[in-house]
Amino acid sequence: MEVFEYGAGGSTVFFSSRCRNVVSVEDSSQWANRVRERLQGIKNVNVKSIMTEIISYGSDGLPVTGADFRVSEYVHAIDGMMPEVVLIDGSDDWNLKERRRTVCFRYVEPSMKPGSIIVLDDSWAYPEVRANTRAKRVRTFWGTGPCRPGCTSTDVFFY
Repeated sequence: MEVFEYGAGGSTVFFSSRCRNVVSVEDSSQWANRVRERLQGIKNVNVKSIMTEIISYGSDGLPVTGADFRVSEYVHAIDGMMPEVVLIDGSDDWNLKERRRTVCFRYVEPSMKPGSIIVLDDSWAYPEVRANTRAKRVRTFWGTGPCRPGCTSTDVFFY
């Protein structure tokens, strides 16, 4: 399988030995370097460091600077690929009305082909995604998450 990830980390290491090709975009260059170090010598993984724009927001949640995350290089890093698996687990900005993971999901979903999947980590925080999807089936996995109290969820969207 070919895998594309918004957000690199443990999943990148996991996929590296199980998939033909893995491309990850990471908005923290320091974290991207740590993941690259862990994957040293592995040839089927490309971790790209793409900084997301620093956007100022007004009290209405809209960008003051006029910047629009939906057209960022980070979101469009998947362009030209046709992955079977898309993992959405990158950092997010809780001040946005339309948060980064939602934007990434909405951008990639129309191009998902039959048999492909989108994995949305921390899906409990994105009810708007579950409420409006073209997936044939959605499966939610609940459990404890690392470095946090309580439970979290991950949704898998099957196309």
